[in-house]
Order: sequence, then C-alpha cells, then structure tokens
Amino acid sequence: MRRRHSRAAVTALEEAAAGAQRAAPRCAELQPLLARAQERLPAAQAEVAATETQARLRQLEEQVAGLQCVVCMDAKKSVCLLPCKHTCMCPACASRVMATSALCPVCRQRVADSFETFL
Repeated sequence: MRRRHSRAAVTALEEAAAGAQRAAPRCAELQPLLARAQERLPAAQAEVAATETQARLRQLEEQVAGLQCVVCMDAKKSVCLLPCKHTCMCPACASRVMATSALCPVCRQRVADSFETFL
C-alpha cells in the first residue's frame, strides 16, 4: 500500500514539473510586459490623480459660481426677491436694480419686496 501512495505522489510531482516546464516559455514572454506595465504605473496613477483633482476643482468652481451675484458676478448673493423668491443678487446690485427696473434678473418678474438672507 505504501508503494501505491508513493508512486501516486511521484506521478503527481512529475506532472506538476512537466506543467511548470510548459509554462516557463510563456512566463518568460510575459516578464517584459510586466516590467513595462510596472514602469508606466506611476505615470498613470499621477494622471488619474490629476484628473480627479481637476474634476474636484471644477465642482468647487461650480459651487462658488452658484453663490455669486448674477448681476456683478463678483459678490456673494444674499438678497431674496419677492414674490419670485429668487436669491440671486448681492445687496449692492439689489439696491441698484430696485432703484431702476425693479425686475428680477432671473425671471424678469416685477419685484414687490426683498430681504437679505445669510447663506
């Protein structure tokens, strides 16, 4: 019985060795590809990080733009117009608009009143 187990173990080892010998040429072919991929990896990682940073910067710029006065595009908007409820202007621009046209710059509806908010 011992011989059977020993012979089976030897056969299995021989088959494994033959398989390794068959795989060796393919492994040698893949080594240069792996080396090139490893060389390019840091540059690709840096490119992905830069792309993600640019996307986040664009997102933050859009958020900041969403807080800017639609008239002067400089100051922070904080005046809510009634009845349309658009919060779209800074106090300085709201004063000028109310003194001249009294129309909402977003929807062109006549402004009846306004109040300052704190965003």
